[in-house]
Amino acid sequence: MLLFGAETTEAASQLVRRARLLYAGQRLEGTDSFKYLGVLFHSTQPIGESAAGARAGVARFAAAAFEGRCAELGLEAARLLLLLYHSLVDSTLSYCAAVWAPGLACTAARRPISSGSAPYAAEQQHHRTMRRLLGLPQRAPIATILAEAGELPLYITWLISAARLWRTATQAPAGSLLGLALQEARSLAAGCADERQLATAKQPWAAQLQQAMQAAGVEFSLDSRDPPQPEAVRRAALRRYQQRVATTAQQPRASQLRHYFVVVRSSCLEDGGYGRPAYIEAVRERHCRLALTELRTGVHWGAEARERLLGPARRPLAERFCPHCLHAGGGAASGGRPTAVPAAGGNGSTAAAS
Repeated sequence: MLLFGAETTEAASQLVRRARLLYAGQRLEGTDSFKYLGVLFHSTQPIGESAAGARAGVARFAAAAFEGRCAELGLEAARLLLLLYHSLVDSTLSYCAAVWAPGLACTAARRPISSGSAPYAAEQQHHRTMRRLLGLPQRAPIATILAEAGELPLYITWLISAARLWRTATQAPAGSLLGLALQEARSLAAGCADERQLATAKQPWAAQLQQAMQAAGVEFSLDSRDPPQPEAVRRAALRRYQQRVATTAQQPRASQLRHYFVVVRSSCLEDGGYGRPAYIEAVRERHCRLALTELRTGVHWGAEARERLLGPARRPLAERFCPHCLHAGGGAASGGRPTAVPAAGGNGSTAAAS
């Protein structure tokens, strides 16, 4: 038996000894942690944190094997690589996420868009793989990487899985094991409704799910007999995410996000506009599309992007003259300043080039 919520493993062991719980006349022994169906449970950590770290560790090996095998076979087509990633890596990373991830999804849905790297190992592994598939450096914003790959944030994928599980549970026959589990889940969530100071990670699973759905912009009630369809959860959560990205892109220090979501792909933040750009699938060779990806995402080595790394010493955007453009005669027409060029697959949008 494992009791969750203790500060230390020794405290957890003492709680088990004091409880003196019996089953079939036999006293239950305590344990610090155990793994069930690949999900790690630990006495001192919320299930989300312990499971996410364990799944990320397994997914790291899966990603290394996936990348090595693709390199061995010479696979470079982005569409194929993303399909294989979901089959071979993400299926391992997000295994049973409907059970352990609602608390993490709630935190991720509330996290500022421009807060840098995600704190959870599972999200870090997802972002690392997407960055490597596109060939982008560490400084590329996560929101830009996901949009260019046409990938949803991982927390939305987790919520879709949880919505599918919840809908299945609501349709279970009365008196069935799943139906009884749903009844207890609702009861536990109702019991902690008045404990507003209780951390999300320490709340029951159903309460975590409800908070995560609400934080993601999904209308969700534990008592509803007709919970939202997974596709409705996807649309609502994605729409809230797009709104948050649009707001962040207007902030003074969000120049990279503004470059991508305002200049290059403004349609990406519109209803139905979020998806993989056409060139990602049209250009099969990685080295042929890499320069275009860098140009579109604003992490190229032209003067406009390079001087952004200088911090306070950087010049205003209009004064970042490109020596290559000047040498080629661009200065006569534009002073060597960045100009707008059509972005491949961007439906008429533009990308800044220097």
